[in-house]
Amino acid sequence: DSVKTCGDSVLLNPSPDFPNSKFLWSNNSTDSALWISKSGNYQVRVTNLAGCSKTDGSIVYNPFDTWHPKKNTEYCKNGSVVLDALLPDCEWSTGETTQTITVDSIADYWVIAQKQGCIDTTTIVVKERALPKFTLEDSLEFCTNTSAGISVKNPVLPYYKYLWSNGA
Repeated sequence: DSVKTCGDSVLLNPSPDFPNSKFLWSNNSTDSALWISKSGNYQVRVTNLAGCSKTDGSIVYNPFDTWHPKKNTEYCKNGSVVLDALLPDCEWSTGETTQTITVDSIADYWVIAQKQGCIDTTTIVVKERALPKFTLEDSLEFCTNTSAGISVKNPVLPYYKYLWSNGA
């Protein structure tokens, strides 16, 4: 048997009732019924007064256990970023109902998604990444048939990549 939970606890209760029976669940509980809040495979062994036993189990699952949209992201100043709900049936805090949206503002964006009759929500924090900070020589003079070197002064991060206007 499998039992779906939408984030709430679910009661596993062997039926029919077994008065005066002993119960042993896979998590070592001896209660006659078990409230479950996490996905997993749960088994119970019921032993009656005559000493006869039967074992049965249920798989408890939440469709959202595998739903993990990116929680934090950044975009470059004057740019944008695509947020992905990873599910097609959703609604964003922007009012859009598509799986992906493109945003260009710093904000916390929430998305409500539906999967197998369950609803869940998550928030994606969007931040703006600063533009690189550097300077070039103010001016450079050189004579015909000679060359001159141009360099970037004060690069903040050592892993910047440079693309010069001549393609170099």
